[in-house]
Amino acid sequence: MTRSNRRGNIVVLTAVGLVLILGMVAFAVDTGYMLVVKSQAQVAADAAALAAGGEMCDILMAQRKNLREDKALAQVREEARKYCAKHRVGGKKGFLVPEEDVTIGRLVDHCDLNEDPKPCPLSEANAIRVTVRRDADRGGAIPLFFARVLGRYDFEVEATATVLVAQRVVGVRPTPDHPNGPLFPYTFKEQEWRSALDGLTGMDEWTYDAKTGKVHPGPDGVPEFSFFPIETSKGNFGSIDLGGSNNATPDLKRQIVHGVNEQDLADFGGEFVLDDTGSLYVNGDTGLSLAVEPDMQAILGEPRLMPLYASYEGTGNRTMYRIVGFAGIRLMEVQLKGGDKFILAQPAIVNDPSVVTGSAGTQSDYAVFAPKLVK
Repeated sequence: MTRSNRRGNIVVLTAVGLVLILGMVAFAVDTGYMLVVKSQAQVAADAAALAAGGEMCDILMAQRKNLREDKALAQVREEARKYCAKHRVGGKKGFLVPEEDVTIGRLVDHCDLNEDPKPCPLSEANAIRVTVRRDADRGGAIPLFFARVLGRYDFEVEATATVLVAQRVVGVRPTPDHPNGPLFPYTFKEQEWRSALDGLTGMDEWTYDAKTGKVHPGPDGVPEFSFFPIETSKGNFGSIDLGGSNNATPDLKRQIVHGVNEQDLADFGGEFVLDDTGSLYVNGDTGLSLAVEPDMQAILGEPRLMPLYASYEGTGNRTMYRIVGFAGIRLMEVQLKGGDKFILAQPAIVNDPSVVTGSAGTQSDYAVFAPKLVK
């Protein structure tokens, strides 16, 4: 073979090699692009699902319970669509067809990745699944770059996200990650709470500033209700023993400011949770100590989860309250000195990872578990 023939072989081999190299580059570029677009779709689905979950929490709050179910579902789906549209998937905004792509229902086992939310009334729903797509019906398929030489011109993408939206708060369970639950160590009569929500009692003389977290005089459209004086057993204001009988004042002061920990709830098995009948019995404590006023003043404006009782037996330290639900509140003003003692509070959403949800506790209001991505 002559030297010129050998040079010709190298040209052929180089040409073949370049084709293979270009093919691998094309494959790498298009595959990488497909992964990027898939990631974009997943981000859009996650954002849309969390936004829809937040809207669902708002709707399930007491102030919006009377919203017609069809309108409520439409609002949830519209919130998902709006947030999906804020994200770009393959160069175009994310597309949703609300009726088809936003499923609202109930998950029995949120650890089962194959389970879809089952249809149910909104009051029983606990999950939302959002599917984000780019296909022929939603913004068009996404064009490829180099794969066209192989006859592949575009591709479709789909991503799903499911959030758990648990609204039936049945108690508090401190964990190592969240060692202090926002449980307020005082209980309030459930019937009085209903009256406060219905606007039959209360006033609007204090304002909570969400930007500063502070409370100052003036109306804010959310009426306060009188926490004290209220109907309780003789010799008992409504403080409850969380930490054993005869809960000491230092314990009560700490629980007011910081919440309860697992040790406080040791007598309850490490949690303060309603049973299957929707009840929990807890021993009361005596009086209302002036010593806790600075501690209550220190948490003005901060959300707390207040136990609601339906009935009680006994007096003083022998009082036994039947807790049937929980209410999200914030203290607005406290005065325990002199003869004109009072404590004012207003409803406030409590959103804390330590809260426990379940099928009981339907009397709980303003208490939710933050929407959490589970799939």
